Amino acid sequence: MSHATLPDLIRERLKSIPEIHQKIAGRIHYQQIPQSSTYPHIWFARRGSNTDDLMDSDGILRDRYVVEIVTKTFDDQLVTAVIDALQFDGIALPSMTVATSDLDEVDDEYAFESGNGDSALCMHAFVLTLYVGD
Repeated sequence: MSHATLPDLIRERLKSIPEIHQKIAGRIHYQQIPQSSTYPHIWFARRGSNTDDLMDSDGILRDRYVVEIVTKTFDDQLVTAVIDALQFDGIALPSMTVATSDLDEVDDEYAFESGNGDSALCMHAFVLTLYVGD
């Protein structure tokens, strides 16, 4: 099972929403943030390289990503648009199917990675779990 297409699926889904595209202007980063990135931006990264505990008895893989939205001012519309965009249900890809997804807010101890330590920024983070089968 190839997971290389899942980050592309997430990125394309976010880019396809006009409200997100207008505000973010292509600043959707996977794993690394370019030095030239400005705000607002969306950063996401895969969490957990050991998938042994992520496979259930039916062979459904739970693939987890952390998703950060970083803005200069609070933008509830952008956060809501991202939440809505990350609802996956029955998406067929060439090598797999995303059966469904869960999106949960991070816990209070979560350390933001894409805000460069700037406490003046507004940051929101979620854990996206994709349930993937062949």
